Amino acid sequence: GIHLDFLPLADVIHALGMNMEWTAKMIESMDQYHRTVMVISQKLACVTQLYEHDVILSINGESVARISEYHRLVNNQDFVTITVLRNGNVTEIKNVPTQLFSTLGTTRVAFCCGMVCQEVTLAIQFALGSEAKNGVYISSVFPGSPAKE
Repeated sequence: GIHLDFLPLADVIHALGMNMEWTAKMIESMDQYHRTVMVISQKLACVTQLYEHDVILSINGESVARISEYHRLVNNQDFVTITVLRNGNVTEIKNVPTQLFSTLGTTRVAFCCGMVCQEVTLAIQFALGSEAKNGVYISSVFPGSPAKE
């Protein structure tokens, strides 16, 4: 899958070169949380069409400004068409595969010595590769804790 993070719309306009047409579309689709979605990293080999720093503008022709919109538009879809801002250019990418992980996620975690541990779920296997089939996955470590040392 891909990891999504948010950037303020102003940053995307000025730093990444979003044109006026897409700026107007994004503002029209937003409420007081004027933000857009950015692709930070990709983990699955099947998502070869998306790159780090691609800004997702629309999915199947609908503007995307919130993660809830993203989930609504990809839910129950095997493939979607995504319009992205890449290197200052607007690009339409067709046949992007989707994968639903909501039923494959973590059901419990353990906190010990400043680290958060969980079982290796199917979603984590996809993200980390086939070698991570079972065992414990350390999902975070807190600064200053014994686990960090």
